[in-house]
Amino acid sequence: MTKFSSAGLMVGVAIVWPLSASAIDFTPDTTRYLSDPSFLPLQGQISTITTYSHATRDIDWQPVGGIVNEHFSANTNNYAQGGSYGITDQLSVSGSGSYSAETAHTTFAFFPAEYTIVAKQFNNPAFDLTYRAVQQTESSVSVDLQASFAPPIVANVPGAGSVAMFVNRELRSLTIQGEIGANYAGSYKTGYTASGAPTSITSQSGYFFAAHSQLRVTPQWAINGGVTYSKYLHETVSSVAFGSYVDTPGSSVTPYFAVAYQIVPNRVDVAVEYDHGFIGNDNHSGSSNGNWINQSRNFYAAHLRLLF
Repeated sequence: MTKFSSAGLMVGVAIVWPLSASAIDFTPDTTRYLSDPSFLPLQGQISTITTYSHATRDIDWQPVGGIVNEHFSANTNNYAQGGSYGITDQLSVSGSGSYSAETAHTTFAFFPAEYTIVAKQFNNPAFDLTYRAVQQTESSVSVDLQASFAPPIVANVPGAGSVAMFVNRELRSLTIQGEIGANYAGSYKTGYTASGAPTSITSQSGYFFAAHSQLRVTPQWAINGGVTYSKYLHETVSSVAFGSYVDTPGSSVTPYFAVAYQIVPNRVDVAVEYDHGFIGNDNHSGSSNGNWINQSRNFYAAHLRLLF
């Protein structure tokens, strides 16, 4: 039955793919589609995005030379509002704010105690400046440069910043985008620990690169997809209760998939999105000696985009 199903799937793909490919219009097109990864508002335009998301996170702790003896899980609901304004056709400024509510559980293999932490708060606001340095009307691709900054206003959340470059190939039915960048998170203190002891976390930096795309299947429907690879460098964590340890974070790979529908052409659209994070091991040395393993993250979101 499995062989039959696999063969049937392969035949179906072989039949459908040429039909789908023939329906794709590869004519270069610089129309700024609202849900497209390369979208920027034109001069005087205002775009907004309202997002509700739910994320789950799971991690296991394995001490050096031992077996898994601790499990951490978290569920987070997040509400975010963002907006962008086109200063010129090539330069836009954006801002966003969000509120999150997280419930985290820590369980242990050798005794029944369970620690639960509930954290509800506004997050640091974030600001972006994006400049289209090269337009596709002048070249075979468009190139965007972006600088982002989130000031450390809120307790338990670090200030952060990033720089990124996007290279876009825009066609009538398809957009392909490559992204590369670097990010930085400042030092901060948090009280959201199982022990309740304040923890000081030093600053860290990292890099990332990604591929994004949108396939416009019909004038109303579009499919977005892509994958992001990110890597953070070393960070040192100091805890009043447990001394100090050095954390060497692993890398993460996050594929995502989204479906968007235009309610009003290029003015109002809605989308649903799913991401899955494959997260590498975090290696600890010092007073806490071991590894966080089996890390994963699921992310579900609904977006409403408007253009004025």
